Amino acid sequence: FETVLPSKHARIASTLIKIGCLQEKKLAYDQALEYYHRAHTMAEEILRADHPSLRKYFLIILNLYKRLGYVD
Repeated sequence: FETVLPSKHARIASTLIKIGCLQEKKLAYDQALEYYHRAHTMAEEILRADHPSLRKYFLIILNLYKRLGYVD
């Protein structure tokens, strides 16, 4: 997908989140977090600071950290 779209694009960030969700379902939490963080970092660079996707991506990361017991 990165050959069709620019290297930083909202659709790529969304796809990274989806891949992270698949990894999380497979209990591959470290890999899921890598995809989630890549998506969030990309979104921070290309979206407005108040864009709802930024909050959504942050909450996905936070919820996984909570499930893993890293955050109360």
